[in-house]
Amino acid sequence: MLPQLASQIRVFAESDKLSVIGFNVIFAVTGESFMNAILFQSANVLDVASLQLKTGQDVWVENGMIKSVGPHQADVFIASGTKVLKAEGKTLMPGLIDCHVHVIAAHLNLNVTANQPNVFATLRALPIMKGMLMRGFTTVRDAGGGDWNLAEATRTDMV
Repeated sequence: MLPQLASQIRVFAESDKLSVIGFNVIFAVTGESFMNAILFQSANVLDVASLQLKTGQDVWVENGMIKSVGPHQADVFIASGTKVLKAEGKTLMPGLIDCHVHVIAAHLNLNVTANQPNVFATLRALPIMKGMLMRGFTTVRDAGGGDWNLAEATRTDMV
């Protein structure tokens, strides 16, 4: 469940940070997936177009699409079944992109990595990839080592 495209949204609730990227929503920490409606209430939103941190913003997400972002409204109608996340003091921001990673480099001795079976390299890559995701990197480009099999397993949500 690690993204391949910057157009996907990943939501991370780790300490005081939330990150929202793109257009499909997955609650990555709990593994809980919900595609109906989510309301992030009173979040700080990093607007990368204006380079401003906007405080007290409500972010509505419906069926995986960001529908609106605007100042918090206490009296807004919230439909039944909407997942409400109190985000006061937390920040929503675009995901980070890293264009040079080595997801299968689990050992400093590259000989060890090169001589292990592919399945071991893949299994050791998973916590490395999860760590990248939890640090806010939603798109990464492996600069050598990760093969098509790992990319396809990631793309199809097998891992």
